[in-house]
Amino acid sequence: MEKQGIEEVVRKKYLLLRGALGERARRLWAGAEALALGRGGVSLVARATGLSRTTVTAGVRDLSQPQAEQLDPRRQRRVGGGGATSSRTTRPLSRISNP
Repeated sequence: MEKQGIEEVVRKKYLLLRGALGERARRLWAGAEALALGRGGVSLVARATGLSRTTVTAGVRDLSQPQAEQLDPRRQRRVGGGGATSSRTTRPLSRISNP
């Protein structure tokens, strides 16, 4: 199958699955597709899905890690990943009203 045809197949699969995939599952699926495609797979999957190359590469990396080092299946991100909690980004009311 030619490159354009493969890209279209990946795009169709992604459009069917994207609503059912969380952040982590989307990353792992994209990584699995890229690994299955071999050389140029990361770029092809990124173009077909609109995901960043960084996201696809992270999926490849996650799948390539030994089982013991993989992320806990109950988590979407590694510990410390994501934005800061509101308690870390906002000042207590006492400090706002009494400068």
